[in-house]
Amino acid sequence: MKLSALLSLTERPFRALVLVGAVALAAPQLQAALIGNYQLNGSLADSLGGNALTANGGVLGASEYSFAANQGLTLSGTGLANQGEYSIEMRVRLNALRSDFGSIWIKLIDFKNLTSDSGLYSFDGDGNPAGSIVQFYPIGGTADSFTPNEYANVVITRDGTTKEVVTYVEGFGQFSFVDGGDQAVFSSNVMHFMMDDAATGFSEAGSGSLDYIRIYNTALTGNEVVNLPAVPDAASTMGLLGLALAALAGVRRKFAFRG
Repeated sequence: MKLSALLSLTERPFRALVLVGAVALAAPQLQAALIGNYQLNGSLADSLGGNALTANGGVLGASEYSFAANQGLTLSGTGLANQGEYSIEMRVRLNALRSDFGSIWIKLIDFKNLTSDSGLYSFDGDGNPAGSIVQFYPIGGTADSFTPNEYANVVITRDGTTKEVVTYVEGFGQFSFVDGGDQAVFSSNVMHFMMDDAATGFSEAGSGSLDYIRIYNTALTGNEVVNLPAVPDAASTMGLLGLALAALAGVRRKFAFRG
């Protein structure tokens, strides 16, 4: 029996308030680490005042950015003090599991200014016709992550000291590795989203939509990644009230690595 089933009605409000307190304490720390916040609600601007994204075609709507193959977004001047230490969170929807050119790979994030095949991908070669996985090529990846025409929250972190890279989807740890070759270090101070590289003739790119992109200047922990969807865009009283209401309603998520 789960522990939650054993909690009495009098215990649950206290437990919820403890959760609210923990998240409220974590929120300022996460807000301090947040250096780029791109809501993509009719604007490519960073709400924190950093460099704006550049659209390579596509359509910027009132609530999302829609793109065809290689019509992704570019950030010139990442704002990172260390190009090898960061967390990047994005909410992305793929229209199909294969690229617009028939490849089983769709590049999500490019780290080497479109000169290398390495990077973060959706990979549709796992044998499951209903879903694809998030994979860092050429290292690997695990667990089904993408379903066509459905949004997924994707996070990648890299620790500049240990060089550990971890990927998450919907708060679940998917895959981790030690990046001894610095393949996940950004070169030329540039990030590319949803654009393929010259090494494969720009053929590993698909169509879809981006809801938002957030950039942090540190490698977030698994527990911090779980709490990201609950962190308000500004550390406001109304935002914290929303966290309290969610906690009192029993909304919880658990960090875990999927097999």
